[in-house]
Amino acid sequence: MIFGTPPIGSGPAGFAGFKNLSPTAFTAAPTEAQIEEWMHTAFAPGYAPIPAFVLEDFRRTDGNARACLGAVAQSGGLADETEIVRNLKIPIAIVQGAEEQIVDLGYLQRLAAPTLWRGAVQVVEGAGHSTQWERPEAFNALLDAFASGA
Repeated sequence: MIFGTPPIGSGPAGFAGFKNLSPTAFTAAPTEAQIEEWMHTAFAPGYAPIPAFVLEDFRRTDGNARACLGAVAQSGGLADETEIVRNLKIPIAIVQGAEEQIVDLGYLQRLAAPTLWRGAVQVVEGAGHSTQWERPEAFNALLDAFASGA
């Protein structure tokens, strides 16, 4: 089961699954203003209160890890996850919040995923990028159903 990040492809269209990916996610030393702005995209519009630990976790993350991830991705150093999904022999569940501000739902719905669980991306109403936090009951129900093969 995946959520929060679409399968990343290779080449120039590798990040096509994102609609509003802030460079802050790959910035070694973002400003407080950049962090605050990014944080509001990680939840559904108007979601409050944004948990303080999420902001603190972002601040505590080694900035070199963010910068390195961005550099490796841009250089084509990541596996083509769209190819992996296309060739899976086991079910894959894809979950997305209906109010997602970072990942493009249309991209996920067009993704070649022959083993997609229930034949569709599972969309959770009232949630954004942080579906597991914003709508934990709905998220956990999907996770339990997927894990149990329902």
